[in-house]
Amino acid sequence: YEMITDLFERFGIRRLEFILLTHFHPDHYGCLKMLVEKYKVDRVYFKQFSGLTSTDGNGDPATNEYRAAELANCQALMDFCASHSTVVSTEGLRSIPFDQTVIHILYGGNVIREAFEDQKYDSFHKYVCNENQNSIMAYFTIHGRTVLLCGDVTDLILPHPAISMMNTRA
Repeated sequence: YEMITDLFERFGIRRLEFILLTHFHPDHYGCLKMLVEKYKVDRVYFKQFSGLTSTDGNGDPATNEYRAAELANCQALMDFCASHSTVVSTEGLRSIPFDQTVIHILYGGNVIREAFEDQKYDSFHKYVCNENQNSIMAYFTIHGRTVLLCGDVTDLILPHPAISMMNTRA
């Protein structure tokens, strides 16, 4: 938070058009509440916690208590952001208009939920992923150059094609 606010102060930034939350892990949402509170943020694109993770934010085995606490934490953070800004769910979102370009969203939906609920795969009703595999990737082209934005993307091949495709798409 201090590094971000120091940078914003140095450049005189008081307003953000949007914040894109790539996935719900503490190292990605940690200071979101403080940023939304301190700065004018027009929109927060919010990727909700799946509640179906096999490991927690530190990589330890997830418990039902952890999942319940993170679901509640996610809802509380989303409610707080909604009281200061416009919250936009990334579920089904394919793009974000931005200035004279469009940010294209890859996997704005919940691939962990998709894998958990898909009866055709060994992942059916099993906790096989964590929120890293639920990260949004996005890209846009500006001045003839393509920029890739991503949360945590790995090259793991997992037991469902939506997750494996997400992990290797970059």
